[in-house]
Amino acid sequence: MSNNLINEIEVGALNGLKISSGVLDLSNNKIQTLNNGIFKDCVFDTLRLDNNNIEKLNSETFKGLVINRELNLKNNKITTYKGAFQNLTKTEILFLNRNNISELPDNGFEGLESLNVLILSKNSIDRLGVDCFKYLNKLYSLCLGNNKIEKFNSDYIKHTRLLTSMDLGSNSILKLEPETLNNTPDLVMLLLMNNKLTDVPPNSIYKNLIDFNHLNYSWNKITTIPYRAFVADNTEKTYQGLYLQNNQISHIEKRAFEGITRATNLILTDNKIIDLDDGTFEGIGPVLQLDLSNNLIESLEILTKLPNCYLVRLSGNKVERDDLSPELDKLKLNQLEYICFDNYSYKRVENNWVFVDSTDVPENESWYQLE
Repeated sequence: MSNNLINEIEVGALNGLKISSGVLDLSNNKIQTLNNGIFKDCVFDTLRLDNNNIEKLNSETFKGLVINRELNLKNNKITTYKGAFQNLTKTEILFLNRNNISELPDNGFEGLESLNVLILSKNSIDRLGVDCFKYLNKLYSLCLGNNKIEKFNSDYIKHTRLLTSMDLGSNSILKLEPETLNNTPDLVMLLLMNNKLTDVPPNSIYKNLIDFNHLNYSWNKITTIPYRAFVADNTEKTYQGLYLQNNQISHIEKRAFEGITRATNLILTDNKIIDLDDGTFEGIGPVLQLDLSNNLIESLEILTKLPNCYLVRLSGNKVERDDLSPELDKLKLNQLEYICFDNYSYKRVENNWVFVDSTDVPENESWYQLE
């Protein structure tokens, strides 16, 4: 039924329609209003209403409808929705991105007791009710990127204890309080890129997180990485991804990464790093890739201050010369395996560094087991 430029669905046109293992696709039309009663006694696996002109949803919009998996309402003009989802108790995925929502009211998602994924990115959200996500007890993924949120605290996600990923990127958040993640022990991934952070949040923010391993603070205004910045006191953590690129970092304190037992990707590109203090990387385990590209590094001596790394990236700094092998040999960099620039790299062979006319560094996930 898609792509026919439908303007309106008459009441009764869909009554009793059951596509429990399939999709009703009403995408890419000109639907402005969903008349009350049009979905009475309907059963769908997926209902697609994206890319229309729908402006409002109310408590009668989906009355009598069963959706077993997905409701897609992205790219409409929706401003209000409170009460609209109270009967959709089996729906698992809800797309509300690219609409005109500015407020998330208390109890607005009532009824969505089976919801796993909620996409609210690219709206104009700047107000969140304390109970805006109440009833979402099975929510795993929450996407709030590209909105106008300035403050985000633990109250908003106190009902979503199963949350594993949260995207708050491209908002206007200035800081996070220590208790922000206290109610989400299963959180694995937090995205906060492109906000207005000037400081790294306090490390106690991670104290209740069990398997947390992916953190993105890139494209903010952070200037300093403090002591033990990413692991709560008296704990340890393994990071798959720790992204700090495109900030204004010029100073990293001693033992800033203490407590990280292992890191797959530690990304510090596009900052203002000139040198590192002695002990900057004390207390960190092996790192598969450490990227220091596009900083202000002028001396290769900085390499002696790095932890055990399989691959270090240094392109865009002021250390490139015709042949770095003799200088690298003198530095005795036995904790490094590869050093990579834009168009070439160096590989350590026992105690010597060999020029390689390629940036194709072989993948080696098992490298950690060598430590």
